[in-house]
Amino acid sequence: MATNHIELIGNETRLAGKFRSLVERTSILQDEMRRMKFVMDEAGAAPPTPDWVAIEGLFGFAVGNGTKAYDLLKTAAAKINSAEVDNFCNRIG
Repeated sequence: MATNHIELIGNETRLAGKFRSLVERTSILQDEMRRMKFVMDEAGAAPPTPDWVAIEGLFGFAVGNGTKAYDLLKTAAAKINSAEVDNFCNRIG
């Protein structure tokens, strides 16, 4: 049966090591982005009534910047956890 997995073999050239590191760091970044969004949601950013004052205090944002930072995080987390990036991380290794 054919597989979609792309195996990284053990001949550790400099470029092979860099590629392996890229896959690992991307996977870690995906996890960190998901976790930070979850933490912000739990801290008060989740709809229907977000508490931006609490978010700004907990995360050290200037007044009025909590919602902007959350929106940026939410958008970036959606992109880094897209199907394409998941496919990259899951198929190679």
